Amino acid sequence: MKATFSPSAALAGRTLFVLGGTGFLGKVYVSMLLERFPEIARVYLMVRSTADSGARFRDVILPSPAFDPLRARQGEGLEAFLARKLVVVGGDIAEENLGLPEDEAARIAEDVDVIVNCAGLVVFNPPLESALKTNVTGIRNVLAFAHRLKRPALVHVSTCYVAGNRSGPRREDEPVVGAFPRRGADGADAFDLEAEIRGCERLVARVREDAHEPALVVGFRRAARARLLEEARDPDDDKALRLG
Repeated sequence: MKATFSPSAALAGRTLFVLGGTGFLGKVYVSMLLERFPEIARVYLMVRSTADSGARFRDVILPSPAFDPLRARQGEGLEAFLARKLVVVGGDIAEENLGLPEDEAARIAEDVDVIVNCAGLVVFNPPLESALKTNVTGIRNVLAFAHRLKRPALVHVSTCYVAGNRSGPRREDEPVVGAFPRRGADGADAFDLEAEIRGCERLVARVREDAHEPALVVGFRRAARARLLEEARDPDDDKALRLG
């Protein structure tokens, strides 16, 4: 008889490190994980680095309706349950070592069985610089950290739309055919991931340089001040006028 997979058995006694668990999808995942599988050992939850990541989770993230089922199940014991099962850490996948101090990174890597990465931009037209920082550099940093685990294991959750219909391992090594951003550039006729990334990085650098061209800055500030006036806002607000 074909064996059936048991999530409860698979998660019992395991320790997970959840990245991006404070986002739209991540909050639901963390809540369901703790509510449906209380036999899990613990969950490390990365919160974007702030002065007090624990307070941010308690005051901003935990009140979300996504955690209502967990509140209903645990009742007055919620605080004690979270103290046993949840460890909030401050970090950022866009930074090396996920923005963690080395001693904390080593401790987490030693303790964790599986990394679950839900971090990623959930818009389809972000600034290229932001997309590279989160969806390229960030994922590379996550992979590097996963290799520090005793038995590296990583579950990567797509920003959206994954509905596979084939079981078993599937390698992403099929050649990219047809159009791709750099086809024909510098004689390129085959897809090269690293070349695509380098090309994006050069484009970001060029746009940032062009954006600070004096004539463009004057035009930008003039248009921005007019827009602020239309919105009945302070046209001399330096923060709103800053190029970044």
